[in-house]
Amino acid sequence: MASLLTKILYRISGKPAETDEIPQIYLAVFGKHPGWDDHIEDLGLETERLVDAKRTLYVQGIGGNIDAGSWEDLAQVQQLDGFRHLLVWRLAGDLLVGRMWSSTDGKGRTSYPMIALTQCPRLALSWALEQVPPRLEQIQSRCSRT
Repeated sequence: MASLLTKILYRISGKPAETDEIPQIYLAVFGKHPGWDDHIEDLGLETERLVDAKRTLYVQGIGGNIDAGSWEDLAQVQQLDGFRHLLVWRLAGDLLVGRMWSSTDGKGRTSYPMIALTQCPRLALSWALEQVPPRLEQIQSRCSRT
């Protein structure tokens, strides 16, 4: 009976019924890519969570440290040899899974990485960690070939 009422409410309100909602995965890609002379256009930043994640991680975090010269000031033993990271970020019941790798832009600059980031709302962490990283690796491989 509750399911029937939910479907009727959907028809009246135009909102999807909870029982009809299918979990979705959102994908955003940003950073340096050899096909662009600078940062690529924002691709897939369709949710507020992905926009916030890009701003926090890429613009303020990575960009802030590059602009301030913070990483250049580190001792050699503290520096990493490039970007090769799997990202898992849980925020308020939401899950972000991403991959970050060293890349260049069309002018050969290497300071910034390329990032493929997914938002996996309402999906189990175990499922996301099994399914998403291999696909992000495929994205990295394809981006690196172009």
